Order: sequence, then C-alpha cells, then structure tokens
Amino acid sequence: SAQSTGTQVGEIVITGPRGAAVGLIAAEQAPKQRATIGEAVIQRAAPGQTPMASANLVPGLNFTNNDAYGSSGGTIRIHGFDGTRLAVTLDGVQLNSAVSNLVFTSDIIDPELIQQINVNLGSTDIDSATPSASGGTVNVVTVRPSERFGAMVQPSVGSSDYRRLFGRIDTGAIGPTGARAFVAASHQQYDKFKGPGGIEKSEFNGRVFQPLKGDDFVSLAARYLRTRNYFYRALTRTDYRTAPDLDLSTTYLAPTVRPGLADVEPAANASYFAFSRNPSNTGTLRGQSSFALSDRLRLTVDPSFAYTRGAGGSTLVTPETDARLRGASAAPGVDLNGDGDVLDSVRLYTTSFAESSRYSLTGSLIYDFNADHRVRIAYTGDYTRGLQRSAVTNIVGGEPGSVYGGITGYGPKVRTADGSYLRTRDRVSKALLNQVSAEYRAEFLEDRLSVTAGVRAPFFKRDLVQGCYSAVGTAETCTTQTTGLAAFLPPYRREVKYDRLLPNLGVSWRPGERHQLFASYSEGFSAPNLNILYTVAALAPGAKAGEELGDQYFAAVRPELAFNYNFGYRFQTGRTLASVTLWKTDFKNRIVTAFDPVSTLNVSRNVGDASLWGVDAEAGVSPLAGLDLYLSASYARTKVLSDLQTGATSFLRIAGNELVDTPQWTVGGRAQYRLDRFTLGVQAKWVDTRWATDANDQTAPAYTVVDADLRYDFKLFGRDGSHLQLNVQNLFDEDYVSTINTARNAAANPTFYVGAPRTVMLTLRAAY
Repeated sequence: SAQSTGTQVGEIVITGPRGAAVGLIAAEQAPKQRATIGEAVIQRAAPGQTPMASANLVPGLNFTNNDAYGSSGGTIRIHGFDGTRLAVTLDGVQLNSAVSNLVFTSDIIDPELIQQINVNLGSTDIDSATPSASGGTVNVVTVRPSERFGAMVQPSVGSSDYRRLFGRIDTGAIGPTGARAFVAASHQQYDKFKGPGGIEKSEFNGRVFQPLKGDDFVSLAARYLRTRNYFYRALTRTDYRTAPDLDLSTTYLAPTVRPGLADVEPAANASYFAFSRNPSNTGTLRGQSSFALSDRLRLTVDPSFAYTRGAGGSTLVTPETDARLRGASAAPGVDLNGDGDVLDSVRLYTTSFAESSRYSLTGSLIYDFNADHRVRIAYTGDYTRGLQRSAVTNIVGGEPGSVYGGITGYGPKVRTADGSYLRTRDRVSKALLNQVSAEYRAEFLEDRLSVTAGVRAPFFKRDLVQGCYSAVGTAETCTTQTTGLAAFLPPYRREVKYDRLLPNLGVSWRPGERHQLFASYSEGFSAPNLNILYTVAALAPGAKAGEELGDQYFAAVRPELAFNYNFGYRFQTGRTLASVTLWKTDFKNRIVTAFDPVSTLNVSRNVGDASLWGVDAEAGVSPLAGLDLYLSASYARTKVLSDLQTGATSFLRIAGNELVDTPQWTVGGRAQYRLDRFTLGVQAKWVDTRWATDANDQTAPAYTVVDADLRYDFKLFGRDGSHLQLNVQNLFDEDYVSTINTARNAAANPTFYVGAPRTVMLTLRAAY
C-alpha cells in the first residue's frame, strides 16, 4: 500500500506476499529506504493522537509534538528535511498546504481509521502531487469499510480535563452489488497543559466502497474537520531555563480613553490569551478507482477536492496618525477609540487568514508485459486558488470583533480615512501543477534481482496578485497609498514558472532468501514558497497599481534541488527483521522556513547549498511467544556549504555549520508483551542536541521521553474488538524542548515550545 491507487497496485504486485511483519516492524522489498507502520503500533497510541507520533520511532524521522494529545500541531523532519519538503498524503490526497507547503500534523485523520502509514525516506513516489516533495513521502492509508455490519463507541478521559468520544458504524455488504460504507465521528476537548485556554476538535468521516468484477472498485470518502485552539506561548531560551511554565496572561487591562490626551495601550495586553487563537475548518472529498481494461492493462483514477480555512491571531498597536490609516486622504488620522481625538495608540486584532480550494486528479495506466515486467505511466493535475489576508478588527473588552479578524463576512473592518480598510496582508494566488511520470519495474533471476527506473516531470506555475503596497525587503507590510512611504511597491501581479526532469533508479538483490541488498538514487525539487515569492527586493519606478512585474523586483531565490542516495541491507526471517541504510543528500539552494509566534507568520530564508549524510538502522525480533522487541537508531551529519546572505552586500558566516533542528543522534525502541488478554507496551526515544540557529550559537538540549500503554481485550456480545486501554505519556515527567522556531542567530531570538509533562488517559472501546 502506498500513496495513490496506481502506486498501491504497483506495490502489491511487485512485492507480493513477502510484505509480512514481525512484531513492530514490517518486511520491505522495495529497492529504496522505506518503513511501514501498521495498526499494531497505531492503535496502541493515545486515541486522538496525530499519526505522526506513531511514526516517531522510524529511524531518520523525528517528530516533535506540541502537546500530549496531538491537536496543537508539531514538526516532522526526515533526514533534515522539514515538512515543507515532504509530501504528506491521505489516500493520495495532498495534505501539505497548497499555499505554504506546510504540514499541519494535527489535521491528518482520526487514528482509528488508519490502516497503515508508509514512509519513504529521501525518495518520492512518481505521482506525488506536489512541487515540493524533495525529501520523501509520508503516506497515510485509511481502512476500507468492513464487509460485516458493526458499530463501535470509544470514550476517553485523561489529564488536563481531556475528554474524547469516537464512534463508527459499518453497514457491511449491502445487496447484490456488495457495496459497503462506514460513517465515523469524533469530538475532543481539553485544557492546555499550561496557561489558559483549551483545544477543541470535531471530525466527521465517511467512505463508500463498491467492489466490481475481479480487483476493480470505485470508492468515495468524505471528511470534515473543525478545530478551535489557543496557542501556547513560545519561550526564549532564557524563559525556558528560568520559567518553563510561563504562558499567556489571563489578565486584560482596560485601556484609558481620555479626550484630548494621548492614551497609550497597556503593554501587558500583548500576551493576553484571548488574542492567540487558531481556528480552522477543512473539508475533503477523495475518490479512488481501479479498472482492468484487459488482462494486462489497468487504469486507476483518483480525483479529489479540498477546502481549507484557517487563521492565527495576534495584535498590533497602531498610532491613530499612522500613514496606513490616513491613506490617500488629507486627514490627520483616524479616531480608533472614539474619544474625539487622534492622539492615541490603540491595540487592534489581526490574523494570518488563509483560505484555499484545491482540485486534484491522479491517473495511471499500468501495463504488464508479463509477470516480471511492468510499465506505468501517470499524470497528476493539481489546481489551487488561495487567499492570504490579514484584515484588522477592533478589540472590545478583551475580545476581538472576530477570530478571523476583519475579513469580509466574518468581522468588522477598521476603516481608513480614504474609505479603504487597514490590513497587513492581501494576496490572491493560483497554483497549477501538471506532472507526467513514467516507471518501469522488473524482476530477474527468479525474482532475486529487482530494478525500478522512473522519471517525474513537474511543470509548476504560480499566478500571484498583491492587493496592497508592499515594503521593500519584506512580503508582509501593507498600506493603501504611497504618501510619505517612498520605499513601497504598488499592488502588482506576477507569474512564476518552474519545471524539472527528476529521474530515480532503484536496484535490489537477494543473494539468499533471508538477505537483501538495495541501492537507490533520486532527485527532488522544491519550488520557493509564497513568502519568498512575494518578498520585494527593489522598487519599480512608474509602475501602476495592478501592473504585471518581472522577476527583477523580487527576491532572487531559486528552487531547491536535492540529490538523494541510499545504500542498504535487509535481513528477514520468520522471527527477525533488520535493516541498515547509508544515505547521502546534496542540497542546492536550500530554503529554511520557521514560524514567527509574534506575527503568526512563517518566515523563510535561503541558506544556500548543504551536504548531509548518515546511517539509519532498525531491528525487530519476536524471541518468545507474545513478546515483540524493536530498536532503531539514526546518525546524521550535516554541513552548510555557503554563507547566509542578509543584505545586498552583507553575509552571516555560517559555512561549515550544521543545519538547524537536525539532531546528530536519535535512538528509539519499543517492547510489547501479550499475556492472555493483557498487552503491555513501553517505548522510548532519545533525541540529541539540536541547533536553534543557522549561526550555531544556540541549542535545544537533548532529551528522552518514555511512554507506556496497557490494554485488556475482551469480547462484547461474543465478538472481539473491545478493550480497556491505559496510556501514560512522558512516564518519567521529563522537562524538554519540543518544537523550535529557528532563527539566523541568537540575536534574532529563536523561540521554543515546552514538551508536555506526564499525561495519563483511559479509553474504553465497545465494539460489535
């Protein structure tokens, strides 16, 4: 199983029945580095947890979680690649934001609906529907509806007043066609583990599956997700050392409003918790189908649609005489607080609002010359229209006019003197990807030698529209006019195009039934994200508002290129599975993106070329009946090859440094023992020191987190599938840094999120 229906067909036929599992590790046959996480691991994790937590023991992959229940987001890295370089998919539907390429790990799907997670480290599938999959893929495959009628309800309670309820109903096969379906829903809410505010998430899923003749089928799945979260406060390194429990404030100070006097907004209100919200709504439709056109030719078609709306809140203090408020008028300013003067500075609420609609289609033609030789030709089309706006709204009594700010249809705008409105971002973008790919797979010498050769050719275009005046050197500052603001570029249009021919080659050799050697080479490509493409480098004298401008007025950032090499060995028997892989990646034009908790925006910088290499190893063994042991380890060395340009003629000396947020060592393991109806599992992961800055002058310390789970299985009405499960995360209450918001150097103030303390939860599953 893998990303799209076409890829699944290829994997199933080529690997055949050899994809068995021993305990917590699955046998792999592909001629590239890959790992598969099955239900045995996923269903032992805390219910409601992001599936990325279940993948955290895979060597070479490091996931940091912002809370114990997975709904506050987190960061995933594979061999130094962050989420913007990884294609994360759900049944072939791209989960990376089409606007920013970011992966929102809290928004994937309820883990009870996951069949398996397939991770390709360093290489991508040939039909990956993204222009930014240079570092690998994480493919989440959901379960099919059961052929048998069934129902399940699963309540959970836990620390931080955690409450969750999940339910699912399967229709079973219906009528002569054998069509079957399921519907599922969940709701969870809990308090932040520190500070005020809470996390709330509701999710609805459904899938209809219609088997046809032979292996043919059509399927349609739907999903709706609604989240209403409060942010945690990001800490400086000093804060983390001296006050790790520091978070947002519960106190709101009413500002003074005095006619004829210059009122100043209380500075303490900047950290008031009600101003740090993160609402989002997501809906998807996912189609899959497979048809045998003849004994040798198969067609797969996967259409999809996704809608996303989200925002991250923050505030700004604005003088009533601000040029953006005066606009093109001759007025001295705008009275924001209604005291009859324009002498004051007033706090206003703003959000990084984003809304997108995405249409995708992936199709494959698969032709079998015979049982050992196969050709696949694939096409991927992906179109997205996205809005990125940040309209300002008023604050009344400590509450914003809308959690989405002053966006039309949501909240009141702050009007300027010239009849416009105050905003800090106003973009409309369209992204179009047309990609063709081809792949040849073959088995030789009685299936001992396997060869896979392919090529992927993405043709990617972005149409960019900036709706306000932009400051030189930034992508975000907006105004409505140029009076007194000579360093601003008027609203503009821009078009950028990228294309690249990306080959890949994999070879595996089985000298014996238990042994396999493999090697692979692949090239990856990542187009610059929107923040970089909107960054203004120079003015355009005489340019008119709305005019199309050329590349010479914008930051010169080229697409990233990654050249990936894998050399590995696998040992596979009935009781033991093990692998070791030597990998190397050469980067060209590497881009680093980090979240800025002050602006709630993602800021990007180009750090030039880099070289990475390392070794990943894992082993699973079942020495006794009921006992499964798993151990993984990863070593990575990274090196930046060029200095970071910070201005027209200025550079930050970082050549020779290591990459940010990439630990040299990670070690993980899990032991699981089943005795009669009881199953006990304990797992741990140690993460080495990580650099927080490009200059390598500030770090996040190493840490170890241990989790444990205990399950008692029982029958309900004579049917299996019910259990009582206890999960304890961070068993020894380790104090540690989870996610890092990296920066150029210590002076640029990188920030950190604190990992969740010991967390206990209890779950009852009643299934029939």
